[in-house]
This record gives sequence, C-alpha cells and structure tokens, in this order.
Amino acid sequence: MIRNCDFDADKFEGQIMYVLDCMHKGIKLQNQITIELNHHRAVLRNYINLYSKITTVAQTDDLVAAIIADNLLTEDDIRFVFAMDANKWTQCKKRINER
Repeated sequence: MIRNCDFDADKFEGQIMYVLDCMHKGIKLQNQITIELNHHRAVLRNYINLYSKITTVAQTDDLVAAIIADNLLTEDDIRFVFAMDANKWTQCKKRINER
C-alpha cells in the first residue's frame, strides 16, 4: 500500500512539466514533418500527373510496379499520387500481374 506521505509533490510536478515539455517538442516536430510530407506528396502527384500525360499506360504501370517492388510508398500513397480510385488501382495491379 502506498501512502501519500511517500510522494514528493514538487518532484512529481517537475517530472510532469518535463514530460509535457518533451511531448510539446515532439508534437511540434511531428506537425512540421507532416506539413513537409504533405507538400512532397502534392509535388509528387503533380509530377506523376505530368509524367502520365507523356508516357504510355505500360510505362506508368512500370513505375507503379517499381515503387511497389522497392516498397517506397504505401498503397494509400500510391493511390493518392497516381490519382487512382479503387477500380483504377485494381486494374493497374491486374495489368502489372499479367506481365
């Protein structure tokens, strides 16, 4: 059984403030990284949109296959940057697997 007299409130307040400060710094870094990541996603989507306009479907599929093979992006990110809905994603995977 723990008694109240075993605790030093000032020590705990100091520890609480330290941990809060650490969390605040981490959240701030996480927000900065999220903003940067979203920026890069948008830029990549624009580049891929332009790339898709000047290449064949097969070449675009090859790029998707390489991204998958190298595990560079998650499925959700691939679908976002290639502007694929579920149906287009399924068709793309089918074309890749048929080769």
